[in-house]
Amino acid sequence: MKHTPPRILALQLKRIGDLLLTTPALRALKTAMPGARLTLVIDSGCRELAPALDVADEVLVFRRGSFNAGLWRRLLCTGWEASLDFTGNDRSALLSFAGGARERLAFANVRKSRSRPMAYTRFVESGVRERHTMDHYLDLVCGLVGDIPQTPPLSLHPPDGAEEAATRLLAEAGVTDEFLVLHPGSARAEKFWEADRWAEVATHCHRHLGLQVVLAGSRASAEQTHLADLRAALSFPVCDISGRCDLLTYAAVLRKSRLLLGVDSAPMHFAAALGTPQIVLFGPTNPFHWYPRVENATVLTASGDEFPFAPRHRAAPMTEISVGRVIRAVSETVSNPVQ
Repeated sequence: MKHTPPRILALQLKRIGDLLLTTPALRALKTAMPGARLTLVIDSGCRELAPALDVADEVLVFRRGSFNAGLWRRLLCTGWEASLDFTGNDRSALLSFAGGARERLAFANVRKSRSRPMAYTRFVESGVRERHTMDHYLDLVCGLVGDIPQTPPLSLHPPDGAEEAATRLLAEAGVTDEFLVLHPGSARAEKFWEADRWAEVATHCHRHLGLQVVLAGSRASAEQTHLADLRAALSFPVCDISGRCDLLTYAAVLRKSRLLLGVDSAPMHFAAALGTPQIVLFGPTNPFHWYPRVENATVLTASGDEFPFAPRHRAAPMTEISVGRVIRAVSETVSNPVQ
């Protein structure tokens, strides 16, 4: 009689950062259940990353505004051994219920909802406010397979096509020397640092460290305005790739760069997964939950907090971070040999 490997369903419908911070948990799951076949459902906003998510055997996309007929059919017709809902909203609860797995796990905080608990068979205690997001997601996997002795690293592996596209993009942008990526934007404007301060840092990197500066960002109007202000404050030409490439090409660009300069946003997690050194600025958000847990990352906080960070954090405006602090961090990072 032919053996059918157990099928595990994982649901992560949050944004890019959350998806990347889920990859250690998924890798731990695959290690603990080596014969299982893992299917990961992600939101359409993260669909470009699907080819780089090697932690799952299969990646399916939930498309907002669509009937998702194929996805519903797949959930209903596949015999799932277990499902793990890393999202915990109404949409993911419905998908979990439709999957009909024998064991359907979610975080215990979904029990605060009136209807969501009916979608699950087990609840896992994990204090999201007391845990780094990566550990929080790992807790859900531990609820299924037991204790995991060590947290795997973030996982993101851009395919060869992305590497080739990044090489072409950099050549077209005139990048010929060692470079850094400056990604000053975020989906939240309160995370922006002043454009003229970024310009001072970029000028130091260009004049004193011999690095080309590559500006990056999304097509969002707020980010483009911020980048325009930054360019206007510079007295030397920079290469601007903002809005000119997909996520995997951008990841491949980051992998080639000497350094990422930015704020608390998705590129921070890209750099952590790719091994790129980075300096990241935190202001209103607490680094305890989101900071990149890699040795080559430097976190500068507006509150003055230093590692190890605490669950309770005093939010402070980005203006509290001085240009001098960032320049010192850049100089220290670039002076270290590339690993």
